[in-house]
Amino acid sequence: MLSLRSLRSLRTRWPSFLGCFGAVALGVAVMTAMGLGLAAARTAVAVRSQAPPRRTPVPAAPEGRAC
Repeated sequence: MLSLRSLRSLRTRWPSFLGCFGAVALGVAVMTAMGLGLAAARTAVAVRSQAPPRRTPVPAAPEGRAC
């Protein structure tokens, strides 16, 4: 059980405890958003960096004719 001294300390310093928990929650939210953004960017870069599909070559001019 909490001692009387610790209860007095908690009653006196509750704004700082609340501020610390708020700062930790905000930090977790920022890190989560950054992680999601990095994951989305990595997927987009991987898709863009793939080579386009190859097509069969088409001759520039019909056979037997010179350009």
